[in-house]
Amino acid sequence: MSASDTLPARFLATVDAHGDGPALTDPFQGDRQWSYRQLADAVARAAGGLASLGVGAGSRVLLMMRNRAEFHVADTAALFLGATPFSVYNTASAEELAYAVA
Repeated sequence: MSASDTLPARFLATVDAHGDGPALTDPFQGDRQWSYRQLADAVARAAGGLASLGVGAGSRVLLMMRNRAEFHVADTAALFLGATPFSVYNTASAEELAYAVA
C-alpha cells in the first residue's frame, strides 16, 4: 500500500470501474438504488458544502444520522477533505455528546 492509496482514491477507482452499477440501496427511500456515479456526484456536492463551512484537513465531522445513504455521502465527503468523520447515536445524552466533541 502506498501513500497515495487512500480511501478517496479507492472510491474514485471503484466509481471508474463500476459507474452505473449499484452502490447503495436506501430502505428509507423505498429501496432507492444509488449508482456509483450518483454517489460520487452527491459526495462531491457534500464535500463542496462542507468545505464552504471551513471543513478541511484536520477537521473533525460529527455525524448523527440514521443508517441511510446520506450517511455514506457525508462520511465519504469528509474523508475527501482530509477530515475525520465520526458517528454518534441519536440516543446519546447531552453529556455523552459533549464528551464526544470535546
